[in-house]
Amino acid sequence: MLLTGWMIVVGAASSVGPVPLCRADTYAQLLKVEAATLDASARDRVDALSRIYVASRKASRAVGCRNMGRVIEDQFKAAALFANYVPDAEPLRNALVQYELLIERGTAGPEHHRRLIGLHVARGDFTEAERLRRRWLSSLPALPRVIPGRFPPGLPVYAVHADGSLVRDSIRPNGDQVVAIVHPRCGHSRRALQSIVAQPAYQDLRAKLILVVPSGPYWAGDGIAEWNQLHPGLPMRVMYADKRWADFDRQQTPVFHLVREGRVIETGTGWRGTGEEVAPIMRALRRVRD
Repeated sequence: MLLTGWMIVVGAASSVGPVPLCRADTYAQLLKVEAATLDASARDRVDALSRIYVASRKASRAVGCRNMGRVIEDQFKAAALFANYVPDAEPLRNALVQYELLIERGTAGPEHHRRLIGLHVARGDFTEAERLRRRWLSSLPALPRVIPGRFPPGLPVYAVHADGSLVRDSIRPNGDQVVAIVHPRCGHSRRALQSIVAQPAYQDLRAKLILVVPSGPYWAGDGIAEWNQLHPGLPMRVMYADKRWADFDRQQTPVFHLVREGRVIETGTGWRGTGEEVAPIMRALRRVRD
């Protein structure tokens, strides 16, 4: 059972009562749930994390805690972690509020700056991430420039230009497509793609394949650029965190989603090397072709 109340410090009697010692373990709880749900579906994992986060937000509204510094630190880390899983505005606002409190107290350091920069990167706000990088962590590699514009209708992504800049684009499902959530730093993703692009057996899959790198706190621009240079006909695009991606498993790679007229009808997760994970998708594609 999740305890959301205060733990009262035993002390001398007072007319105003003892000063409460507020909980500051939300981040640790989220890490445990994150580790325990590695094999769960993306939706089940987010639901489990949400229960912890929402309960902690109610408890953290207490005032006058003896350990307020620890509570602020805990809430910042918890909000930053949870915000990377959901596109909702509340955890982002919470993280920003706690960050400003850390700045005011003089306790914000490189790790806090790095987390906040990563949070903006995961949200696709590269302009703000770059501003923070220049202010606090200029030794880190520069983040890409986003070309002004709007996302067209569809599943929002960033297309990566040869010079590293990003342009707002979208995936517009039409007929059968296979949206693969991959990452250039994921060994399983690299092995899967190497097999798919090289082996004739995957011709039907390859013809329908769209590669999307999930949004996350670490920019993988070099890996994306290298892949796109080698495979211009099958480029990687970068997901823009948005509720329109809710039906796609974005928390692990590789994951292959067969999308029919905009609806996910089949999913294959992982790559052990023989392609059994995508076999149901390939059978479905052959049935449509035949």
